[in-house]
Amino acid sequence: MLWLSTVGFIETEMTAQVPFFNRNIGRLTSALLQSGYPADIAEAALFLSSNASVGLNGVTIRVCGGHIVGA
Repeated sequence: MLWLSTVGFIETEMTAQVPFFNRNIGRLTSALLQSGYPADIAEAALFLSSNASVGLNGVTIRVCGGHIVGA
């Protein structure tokens, strides 16, 4: 069983409605000092659906940019 975790702050139309200060805190608590993007999630999902991931079993792949909150 594989899990794709998106605990980090992902830039979407919905998160664009969050006040700037709060969004910036979300970015600054990431190890990369930036938010994630929907393309990051799509690329991880594409990898998991490809033959390249055939050897993975029982792992959680965190697509969060090293986000501190929710670790």
